[in-house]
Amino acid sequence: NWSDYFDTTDGGSTFNKYAVDKLTVLEAVDDAATVNMGSDWRMPTTDDLWELIDNTTVLFIDLDDNEFSVDDAEDAIAECRLKGIKLTGSNGNSIFIPAAGSGGNMVGGISLHDVHTNGNLWSSSLFTEDGEEILATNIEFYCDPYVVFDRSFVSRYNGLPVRGVCN
Repeated sequence: NWSDYFDTTDGGSTFNKYAVDKLTVLEAVDDAATVNMGSDWRMPTTDDLWELIDNTTVLFIDLDDNEFSVDDAEDAIAECRLKGIKLTGSNGNSIFIPAAGSGGNMVGGISLHDVHTNGNLWSSSLFTEDGEEILATNIEFYCDPYVVFDRSFVSRYNGLPVRGVCN
């Protein structure tokens, strides 16, 4: 219920569930992976995502299944039509994160945008910026007009993909 997460004293426009209690990691009831996949699963923490970024090789994959390194992707993917990215660890294991776009402000209703041009992956870690707005960490990639792969912070009420981690 979205109303549980908003301050009703200002008409419900302030997202503050986690600002009030100062939690920095989602509770199980708010963790999409736990709720949808069971108690053995959770969303990755910021540390999990940073480890993924720092210890994998990133390849961009276009809609024709061509693979490009971060350095080559800017020139190779001129039209920004991405299928997603593949992150491969030193052990050879890899995961795929689709260029699924984002859901925008989920409070006002779902409006999916940027499919095939950007992708994100939520963490369960939260923080406030200057104590004003609740943000959550995520990794993101996009091409607009060039290819970027980086760490990011965005308001939790935006709809982004989740990939569960098994405990």
